[in-house]
Amino acid sequence: MTEQNDEKADLFFAGPVLIIAWGPEKGWPIKYVSKNVQDILGYTSEEMVAPNFSYEDLIHPEDLQRIEGESSEKLKSKKDTYELFYRIKTKRGNYRWFYDYSKVDRDSSGKLKQIRGYLVDQTPLIETRNYLKLEKQRLSDTLEAGNIGTWEWNIQTGEVLYFENLTKISGFQLEDLLPLSLENWKKFVHPEDLPQVEAEIQRVVNKEQKNYALEIRRKHKEGHWVWIEEKGKVIRWTEKGDPLLMRGVYIDITKRKNIEKELRQAKKEAETANQAKSTFLANMSHEIRTPMNGIIGFLELLSDTEMSQQQRSYLENVQNASKNLMNILNDILDLSKIESNKMALESIPFDIRKTMEFAIGMFYQQAKMKGLELHMNLDQSLPQFVKGDPTRLHQVLANLISNGIKFTEQGEVVLRAKGEVDNEGDTIIVIIDVQDTGIGIKETDFDKLYQTFSQIDQSHTRLYGGTGLGLKITKTLVELMDGEIEVKSDYDKGSIFTVRLPFDSARNPLEKTVKKNKRDKKEGREEIFEKPKVLVAEDQELNQEIMMELLEKKGVHCDVADNGAEAVDRLKDEPYDLILMDCQMPVMDGYEATKRIREMELDQPEIVAMSAYAMKEDEEKCRAAGMDGYLSKPIDLKRLENLIERIQNQKENSLQARKMESDSDKITSEKSKAVDNKRRKTNKSHGHKNRNEKRKGIIGYLKKWLE
Repeated sequence: MTEQNDEKADLFFAGPVLIIAWGPEKGWPIKYVSKNVQDILGYTSEEMVAPNFSYEDLIHPEDLQRIEGESSEKLKSKKDTYELFYRIKTKRGNYRWFYDYSKVDRDSSGKLKQIRGYLVDQTPLIETRNYLKLEKQRLSDTLEAGNIGTWEWNIQTGEVLYFENLTKISGFQLEDLLPLSLENWKKFVHPEDLPQVEAEIQRVVNKEQKNYALEIRRKHKEGHWVWIEEKGKVIRWTEKGDPLLMRGVYIDITKRKNIEKELRQAKKEAETANQAKSTFLANMSHEIRTPMNGIIGFLELLSDTEMSQQQRSYLENVQNASKNLMNILNDILDLSKIESNKMALESIPFDIRKTMEFAIGMFYQQAKMKGLELHMNLDQSLPQFVKGDPTRLHQVLANLISNGIKFTEQGEVVLRAKGEVDNEGDTIIVIIDVQDTGIGIKETDFDKLYQTFSQIDQSHTRLYGGTGLGLKITKTLVELMDGEIEVKSDYDKGSIFTVRLPFDSARNPLEKTVKKNKRDKKEGREEIFEKPKVLVAEDQELNQEIMMELLEKKGVHCDVADNGAEAVDRLKDEPYDLILMDCQMPVMDGYEATKRIREMELDQPEIVAMSAYAMKEDEEKCRAAGMDGYLSKPIDLKRLENLIERIQNQKENSLQARKMESDSDKITSEKSKAVDNKRRKTNKSHGHKNRNEKRKGIIGYLKKWLE
């Protein structure tokens, strides 16, 4: 029996329960301690029962006064047992939390003999509890800082519980929302949002989705609506697999919604202002380009007449001034397109070497007049054909070369270009250098290079002229083409602008045409030359005169219509290959006239817009009306020549096809041609006589003015 008791005692003392008995005397001297004390506190039992060792010395100073008070109260109540929590110091000097179940021992007279404490180490439990308490506080602080509340919804019973920040967000106290049910909760949802809420809830109930997320408006106690973002997730299911419990958060997003509203309004106002600016620029472009079309056109015609050397010098000055004015106007329009994100890029095969030759060729005369050398060096690595936007590349080159000449007083300007093939071989990186020996740029001024309406030194504006737009537009165009531009410069020695542009590799776009022409000649096909029939729809007499003169210089006869309605009527009586259609005309504008012509049952002519408007949307509007192309005023003679040549080629191909069908078709075609010529001569004699006289008068007046 003794053996069994000893085994039980050993088993007990090997466990987590520590037994300490102490007397009621001062300091609470320890009278007994269980054998496992060393495992738990680190002290030996001999150390703890020594005369100089007291139990009070082990209790944490912050807990001691509380423990003394609580113990005293318990003892006065004559209770035999009581429970306490406090910290005890270990031999290593740290403190651990203990649960103390104390039992009071008294003698036969009821006098207190000793107190036996059964202590269990609660440190892990207390630390976990404190950690959870701290984390809860952190979560609460975070939710409050973020204006976030939490909720719980029993899907089966419909009961809804709110936890954090309910009052702060909605203004309501919990009792204001009783009964806490889904149906009552819906009463506080904005009527416009309720169908969306019910649909989302139904999807959760039907097990179509586990998560719930909505942005809705909820009523505040003060009467206004608060924007709430609600998110939830099903966290528990019934035994049948139906959703049982959902928990989530509700976030006050009113400020965000107000900011979004303000941003939308600001965006709308900015777009309206931008549109107003674009409309203003388009109108100004129209108002300036319309007279400039007449000025530049007649100057071009005047240059082909006989005049004295002094008159020709005057004429060249006027032509240069006109071109400078058009360059400034084009720069402003380009800047507007860039700022409005309306600058569109082409992607077509083109001869990049010819583009560079043409760009530098424009400036040979200007460089010569300043006594400068202008050179071009195209490396063998530069391919002949690439795919990209030749117009914008030409603009970049022209701006850089023009800048180099403008700021160079002696020496040279050099254009260099080479090509690098990427690893896959589909992309060509074209590296362009434009180097000058001009005034150079200080390194501290590099950041000012690409600013709008800005030049590094304002004295340069007076000395060299310009708007300060060229490099800004150049940089933007390079970036639009996914390229890079950088500058290196020595002040008073010169600058090098380097541009890197990616292009797709391309074949000669004329290759098929060349092969076809060779095949046609080999097969013995005849070449039939007949100029296209052109109708000019234009209400301005000055522009009518110019277009007639320009076309007749190319051997093309044309008829004139004063408005869109007249153009439609003319087409009913006579076929035309090409109509040059002004967009803004009285009676009927070019857009409406084009739509009506496209509805007519006849051989449809090619219709090309002539417009003094120069924005991208104007070109898109023309194409939407049914026009095939777009010429911006003042009319570019080269583009007009290319257009006539293309129409003529189409006409020749059509005639060749008809010729091969039958000889009878040829006879019919010749008769039709004879009738057309007769009508044109009749129209010419009646309709053009006065115009020819006016044209001679205008040219004569210009020559007299130049004297």
